[in-house]
Amino acid sequence: MFGIFRMSCFRVVRPLLISSILACVALPATAGAPAANAQAAASNTQTQSRLTVAQARADLDALFDTLEAAHYDLYAYRSREQYRAAFRTARASLTDPMTRLDLVRVMQPLVAFGRIGHARLEFPVSEYIAAAQQGGTVLPFDIRVEGERVFVTHSYLPGTSIAPGAELLGLDGAPASALVAEVSRFVSAERPYMVNAQLERYFPRWLWLIKGEIRDMEVRGLDPQGIPFIARVSGLPIMQVEPRKSAWTEVLASRDVKLIDARTAYLRPGPFFEEGKNPMDTGRFREFIDAAFARILEAGSQRVLVDLRANPGGDNSFSDLMVAWFADRPFRFSDDFSIKASPALRRQFERSLADKQDQTGIVTRMAGLIAARKDGDTVRVELPKASVRQPRFTGQVYVLVDRHSYSNATSVAAMIQDYGFGKVIGEETADVPTSYASSASFTLPHSGISVTYPKGYFVRPNGDRSVRGVLPDLRIAPEFMHQDPATVLDAALALIERDQNQGPAQ
Repeated sequence: MFGIFRMSCFRVVRPLLISSILACVALPATAGAPAANAQAAASNTQTQSRLTVAQARADLDALFDTLEAAHYDLYAYRSREQYRAAFRTARASLTDPMTRLDLVRVMQPLVAFGRIGHARLEFPVSEYIAAAQQGGTVLPFDIRVEGERVFVTHSYLPGTSIAPGAELLGLDGAPASALVAEVSRFVSAERPYMVNAQLERYFPRWLWLIKGEIRDMEVRGLDPQGIPFIARVSGLPIMQVEPRKSAWTEVLASRDVKLIDARTAYLRPGPFFEEGKNPMDTGRFREFIDAAFARILEAGSQRVLVDLRANPGGDNSFSDLMVAWFADRPFRFSDDFSIKASPALRRQFERSLADKQDQTGIVTRMAGLIAARKDGDTVRVELPKASVRQPRFTGQVYVLVDRHSYSNATSVAAMIQDYGFGKVIGEETADVPTSYASSASFTLPHSGISVTYPKGYFVRPNGDRSVRGVLPDLRIAPEFMHQDPATVLDAALALIERDQNQGPAQ
């Protein structure tokens, strides 16, 4: 992992990333394709191999033992007795040789049992790619869960009753809520709201992970006009669904700045990391942010809307560069941040330092802190405050978030709110600004499965330790937040006008 504080690429691999990988492996054998095809061949070999019962159990033991030793607090939300009982049940189920994917199906619910979002197994991308190449299919629509009700948000089936806005009542003869509950066991999250947020984005992938490809399914529900329907649907090829899935999210994953009108500027910073081999290299992000605010200042904008919707997060070494442009005093995303010493973390720090990944010096400092402590000790990390820019933007700042503003994006919104640097617009974030996070990772010896765990715990700047998201100062009704990004942006701009002209919205 390359995260120092709230690193993301979080929960499951992002739609745009998987779509990009699938595009590569689908290329014909031309100049640009051999590496991708070789990777695909290796993936197929890996997915076809089987682990012995002894190997699977050894990996499960290593998973639990390492989590118990390295996770900041494995028993924060589950008792030791509950977790050990779940482990014994999982271990007892390993009675036959199995593929790596089979082992993920056993392990991920065990990791998710702890109810901590930054503890999870890496999504089995190689197996997903292999399935895609072999014509594998997935559920042809996305969902949104509101309480006990399940709605369609995006459909890849043209001309059917299963359209955006349709309510799903039953799937394959069972209540839709029952299937959602089954899939939810695989999702690492602090609370049901966060589980549902991840299902909204990734339900077809989670369902594929649990059940394999979708061939045929009976769907019962109410169409967008409330008319009952029963339909049989076939799964669509992964290669068809993934590019379309990314089409409605990739705009929010990009960086952009523009002038909405004479008074209002719009800034979309994109993820707080760099795509590619050097994710912690802030150079390009710094150039973008500095140029963006130079343009905003030159235009004389009186307010700026920072769009953090669908932002997967990243590292504060990026986001601090943005906030420094409008902060009125030094700041930091947490006033109480600590990490836990463990053999796994010591090894990871050694690898990071050997690979010269410590551009900010924080790894060296944290490695030094735990070097003087015994395994299992927690140690407070004093975070330096970021400085204010001069000149800086002195107008009003609004931050637009949704339930998909994850990890460091959640921390940024909380920090801006707590310091009074601006107001938050949108819906409550699914992720929580006080949490077990600061991700680290280890690899299981036989399967090669990568496991992420939280090495630290931090508290949002205002000291609130409750397990809740960032609550907006100006609220947009949740049922509108999944609509076209431009529609939501218009609603946010209208709220800004109301806030400034008529007082805060109720």
